[in-house]
Amino acid sequence: TTLESIAEGVITTDLDGNIRYINPEACNLLGRREEECRAKPLNEIFVTINETTRNPMMDQTRSCLKDGMVCVNLTNTLLKTSSKQLLAIQSSIAPIQVQSGEITGAVLVFRNVTESREMARRLEHQASHDSLTELLNRVEFESQLQNLVKNLVDGKQHALLYLDLDQFKIVNDTCGHFAGDTMLKQISALITNRVREADLVARLGGDEFAVLLPSCAIPQAIEIANSIRQLVSEYTFSWDSKLFKVGASI
Repeated sequence: TTLESIAEGVITTDLDGNIRYINPEACNLLGRREEECRAKPLNEIFVTINETTRNPMMDQTRSCLKDGMVCVNLTNTLLKTSSKQLLAIQSSIAPIQVQSGEITGAVLVFRNVTESREMARRLEHQASHDSLTELLNRVEFESQLQNLVKNLVDGKQHALLYLDLDQFKIVNDTCGHFAGDTMLKQISALITNRVREADLVARLGGDEFAVLLPSCAIPQAIEIANSIRQLVSEYTFSWDSKLFKVGASI
């Protein structure tokens, strides 16, 4: 009765790894009926992949049944449902032993943590990104910069661009902060589209931005800086029929 009622999926297997019992929550998470799971090999029904690499995860049933190992997966595990949906899960598999110590099967317990993992991911993103522009924030940018400085390699050049907008205050004073915020988002997109894929762009605060260019020789960095400056100088911000030209000092 307990196994039928709990909010975790529970599956037990025999010594060959075939499913003996599956509770309703396991059926619900897998998107399968009990009758189509019973007596099937566990690794055919319970299919997981690594969230980061997207590669299939190793079947731990054999280790559990052969060596009596308890295997726990708390992170980076995605479960493939019958409808090809991917659920973030936490799971553990342990041997079932009788009093003599003989292993008679295994029990798998798993639960859906998709919502909590997504919440943790959002909180992590918010802690490292500027809420207005979605660029890196000052704290995260300084951390990335320190890492690069700590791991300097002889003969490799890196560059740091500090960018300050000109005439930004006029937009704020004339049209209000909402207009200023809109302009900052548009200029953030201009800068991001100009840099290389490996480069890091951050909003340091107000109208100040920074760009970290790893493995970038100085002439190339100057070329990138000039092209950003040119893009910003050619950009025209429109608000309530008013047009504004801004510049950038780098």
